[in-house]
Amino acid sequence: MSTPASAPLHPGQPGNASSGASAKTRKRRRKRSLRRRWFGWTRALVSRRALLVYTLLGATVAVFGMGGVFPSVYFPAYGLIELALVIGGVRVLAGKTQYHFDPLHVGLIVIWCYGLGEWYFRISPVARLGLTSLMHGGVAIAAFFLFSQVYQQEQDQGWIGAWISLLVLALAVLGLAQWETAPHLIYWHFSYPYAHSFGPFVDRDEFAACMELLLPVSFWQTLRQRGRPDRMLLWGIVPLAGFIAVVVSRSLAGTLVVVCEGALGLGLGWYLQSRRARKPQTDAAKAAEVSRSQRRQARNLRIMLWGLGGVALAAISLYFTGLGNVGARILHLGTDISGQDRLLLDKITLRLWRQRPWLGWGLGTWRRAYFNLLPARTYSYYLYAHNDWLQLLDEMGVVGLASLVILGGWGVRRLWRTRKWPRWQRNHLGWAAGLGCAGILLHSTVDFPLHMPSNLVWFAILASVMSHPGTINRDDSM
Repeated sequence: MSTPASAPLHPGQPGNASSGASAKTRKRRRKRSLRRRWFGWTRALVSRRALLVYTLLGATVAVFGMGGVFPSVYFPAYGLIELALVIGGVRVLAGKTQYHFDPLHVGLIVIWCYGLGEWYFRISPVARLGLTSLMHGGVAIAAFFLFSQVYQQEQDQGWIGAWISLLVLALAVLGLAQWETAPHLIYWHFSYPYAHSFGPFVDRDEFAACMELLLPVSFWQTLRQRGRPDRMLLWGIVPLAGFIAVVVSRSLAGTLVVVCEGALGLGLGWYLQSRRARKPQTDAAKAAEVSRSQRRQARNLRIMLWGLGGVALAAISLYFTGLGNVGARILHLGTDISGQDRLLLDKITLRLWRQRPWLGWGLGTWRRAYFNLLPARTYSYYLYAHNDWLQLLDEMGVVGLASLVILGGWGVRRLWRTRKWPRWQRNHLGWAAGLGCAGILLHSTVDFPLHMPSNLVWFAILASVMSHPGTINRDDSM
């Protein structure tokens, strides 16, 4: 029997009167969902991890833009770091984030103010260079401050290690590709007048210095996967490609420093392994230890075989990419600047330092003071002293250099105190970062890698990771 058209509706079926209310309810729910989604994105953009991402992204932009030597590169790169600093400051002032006092912050700010005072009280024709140096130093301090405040070892060291490894891989691929395809090895011989703002590094030695900073972290990222040989093989391609890129760049200092980093890293690994605290074990624990030892031996055998295959691959790659050119570079050290020229620059820098030994000439004044001191036209004109230690001594005097050395020693002491920590609590990323910082400081004795803005920012980031190894309970809602 059919239902007549005038039959009443089912009680559960909404009528025309309630359909409007239902539409309004759906509209309110939609608005609430959009509002929740919007605030979710907003919270993500100002979260603790977002501040680290902004800092790392700024340093990465500087790396891919000629090392950040042009304002068109370091202004957007520094803008990301300053954005993170402003967001963090607003959160602190709003009481939503706790500020953790650190004496290292005070020391770095005092040294920066010392450089600012030197620039202010010395009316110099190179005031612009002094301000530029102060800006680079200030942004490096900001990066150090941000990482020391929001970096958390357990939550961050894994993805930061992956980020740096991917950056090393991208640089290695870019360097090898351009080294193979560009005429006259143009990748390694760009000069400032002919360089483009967004392109490869200005100089091969500065490229090698950047790789020195990042390669130990990429190698640590490989060791993190030692329980999975397949993943370890994939991540192991990164430091291998990075080492090949440094070698074919024909940077003698970079190659030697990377080799020294490898030897020092092996020594540190053996020392830290021997310092592990061993507790008395029961028979069951000893049996389990024997089983683990057998599995570890099998795993190490696989790793050794993969390592030998990687070394063979590296040798073949070097042979077909021009090992003769690399050997010629190593045998003939005077391709760009000879050891005699470096010694001459060191002597001139020391002569300048003796004139103002305690306070120095001021940041950014070395090139002008050096130019005025040249007695003859036979000397070449250089922009930097090819020794960051002596140039800093010349510009900031004994007071500035000694203060920085003391602060650096303080940070190393913090890391050294963690050598007896249990393995699962040890700050392995901090040790890798410290190894990279040591490598670029060694390179600084014969070159000027820390005068590249990208290298300086990455040095500050890794120095902060190195000097803040402890686990601190912090508000993760930042």
